[in-house]
Amino acid sequence: MPEQPRVLLVCSDLFFSTQLKGRAESAGAAVDVELSPGRVAERVSGGDYSHIVLDLESAGLNVAGLLDGLSAEGRPEVIAFGPHVQTARLEAARAAGCDHVVSRGQIASSLALLLG
Repeated sequence: MPEQPRVLLVCSDLFFSTQLKGRAESAGAAVDVELSPGRVAERVSGGDYSHIVLDLESAGLNVAGLLDGLSAEGRPEVIAFGPHVQTARLEAARAAGCDHVVSRGQIASSLALLLG
């Protein structure tokens, strides 16, 4: 039996984070929610996460800085999402090294697949 994914969801939108958490848990993942992007590195170093899901609209989020601060060895898979109209922000997340970058609509419909 495959190991249960452990997900750190970084999203300050409480309504949307509740939706995403429910979808991930329905797919068999254990999910922790972090409202502050500034605490991600601390949370990741203290936890055994297989995935980090980043809301690119989170205030104060520096994707490149966050990824640079994570150890390359055993780094969780990083899935970033944001509004489809913010193409520059989505492209910057790709350039920073996120494993998957999707629109807000795509994350809602495909989170279970991305965690698989």
